[in-house]
Amino acid sequence: MLMNFFLQSDNTGIRGDFNFKNLFVRKQPFVMHADMKNVTSSYYELRALMPNILGKSLPSSFQKLGQFTIRGNTVVTENSIDAKVNLNTAIGSSYADLALSDINNIDNANYKGFVSLIDFDLGDFAENKRLGKTTLDFNVEGKGFVQETLNTEVIGEVYSIEFNNYEYNDLKVSGILKEQLFDGTLLSNDENIKFSFKGLADFGDDWNDFNFIASVDYADLNKLNFIKDSISIFKGNVNMDVTGNTLDNLVGDIKFTKTIFENKNDTYYFEDFKVSSTFEDDGVRVIDINSPDIITGYMKGRFRVAELGRLVQNSLGSIYTNYRPFNISGGQTLAFNFKIYNKIVDVFFPEVKFDPNTFIKGNIVADEGDFKLNFKSPSIVAFGNEADNIDVKIDNKNPLFNTYISVSRSFYELL
Repeated sequence: MLMNFFLQSDNTGIRGDFNFKNLFVRKQPFVMHADMKNVTSSYYELRALMPNILGKSLPSSFQKLGQFTIRGNTVVTENSIDAKVNLNTAIGSSYADLALSDINNIDNANYKGFVSLIDFDLGDFAENKRLGKTTLDFNVEGKGFVQETLNTEVIGEVYSIEFNNYEYNDLKVSGILKEQLFDGTLLSNDENIKFSFKGLADFGDDWNDFNFIASVDYADLNKLNFIKDSISIFKGNVNMDVTGNTLDNLVGDIKFTKTIFENKNDTYYFEDFKVSSTFEDDGVRVIDINSPDIITGYMKGRFRVAELGRLVQNSLGSIYTNYRPFNISGGQTLAFNFKIYNKIVDVFFPEVKFDPNTFIKGNIVADEGDFKLNFKSPSIVAFGNEADNIDVKIDNKNPLFNTYISVSRSFYELL
């Protein structure tokens, strides 16, 4: 027994009462009772100082804590740790009341108990730049201290957490955390985002899987740093069932119902909006969009989502002899056919209004420089100008003409 034990080295200080049983008797189980008044050290220094006692009992994730100070009581055996400790570190503070077993493989040890984090830099600890500091209380039961082995059930509250340069407050969590997967429920009562989430969100490196229902009572997308417009309010229900790890291989359905979007110009209501992504047997992708309030139609072909804008711009520019196209990936094709309604245009381009029954369809074969487009609308109001019965046809392979435009009445004819 070491009462009022004190040890000081260059970067480590230990003060407390320590009671060892069978420290030198290998045939009997080892036990250490520790009342730590103050233990200041780091992961590597503490392992080097007491390699046989604590060297195998410190999770490797402790490396990220830097210099830390522990105060509290703990009982350590060859296979278990029972601890009630306060931990102050370079990246925040915490309190833990945990019972651990199978500590011979500490990164995959089992545990049960309570964990509290206070102004803890979760982004630094998880090596995720979009995350910041958090304060939370969780009851936990599971195993694993590193991302590869983490598999635990958590129930508790997140009082604050920084994400995408915004601090979220008042979140309730209940579910399973496993590597980069969450399966459970999440409730938010933050002043700028109020929602309920139930389901699965898997952000795995190899493949992502999202299968959840979210009901969003209120979300200020501007204050949450998702949209830069001064007013961007979203409300509605989202049902998502998709898999994939990039926008180019995503498969599944996303459905929005009873959706309200408000910007600086107006408030828009959409009853139903569904987007489906599938692949045919030959690898051709089909994206179906269906909403009686917004847009109906499809996109089909072999295309890269990130290059869609340049693909279309190159096609439009091909009717001009002096156009210099963007460099894009080879082998891309796109066929599309949409019926556009007024509301969707209002949201993204408030200065432009289409009458119902506006149609746009076309076909692009990028490698062959082939572009065909048909556009018809009963009426368009754009930037203060009005035109009726617009009919536009483009065919850059037509030997007689590559562009045809017909307008029955325009704003300028009325002057």
